Amino acid sequence: MKKTWPVGVILATATISSACHADAIMSGAGAFTCGKFASEYAKNPEQVEGLYFAWAQGFMSGLNLDLAAGVVNGKKEFRDLEGPIENQKSRMRIYCNAHPLAPFTEAIFDLIKSQPLKNMP
Repeated sequence: MKKTWPVGVILATATISSACHADAIMSGAGAFTCGKFASEYAKNPEQVEGLYFAWAQGFMSGLNLDLAAGVVNGKKEFRDLEGPIENQKSRMRIYCNAHPLAPFTEAIFDLIKSQPLKNMP
């Protein structure tokens, strides 16, 4: 399935190629390695980080919905994704710089695990 992106995003991220395959379990920015993110970030920090972080927010939201749907110890829980966005972006950059061969999703897992665990009201 093709997605339509605003022209500015396409032009700004032209060097980020799609990782889509017929059998792919995921696609988009999160399907790349941390090294790919770091390389692209060095060329165009604002645009690349915006694209990757938007993907990360969607991924974390999906993980949170799954977590909130389950019951752990009789409670429904979630990770609080509020907080300074710049700190969240920084944590992912630091993780990726330290783990260039890791999938970008590992940086996202590192970030979401650092967020406070809360009970659903």
